[in-house]
Amino acid sequence: MVAKKVGKPAGGPWYPVFKACQQFERGAIEQYPSLTTANMRKGRKLWREYLVKIRLDEYNVTCSVTIKLFSSAHSMPEVKVDGPEDSPHRYDNAQLCMWYPWTNKSERWTFADGLLHLLVIVEAHLFREAR
Repeated sequence: MVAKKVGKPAGGPWYPVFKACQQFERGAIEQYPSLTTANMRKGRKLWREYLVKIRLDEYNVTCSVTIKLFSSAHSMPEVKVDGPEDSPHRYDNAQLCMWYPWTNKSERWTFADGLLHLLVIVEAHLFREAR
């Protein structure tokens, strides 16, 4: 009898594995109760999408945030937020520019940091952008 392999499918995305999602998302829903998530597919492209409302009380503003994490855990997240399209802190496609391209990788968010850490970075970015 051949033992059945358990865990992440070879070459596949990390997010169908419940334990991996649980570890990655730990603490996020407690801090951001509006957080929802869905596994998405368009053709062969797979991603996990997080939707959340982030409230900036200091500015009396609520922002709708969409985060896409693609099947490679090593890829950078795509973070889009409603709001000013003319911000110097956004790319042409409305994606947030959270790090300079030359920023050392050790100073950027990584998958191992988890979703809560990413949401805190996004919130800080939006706070500075709103000034």
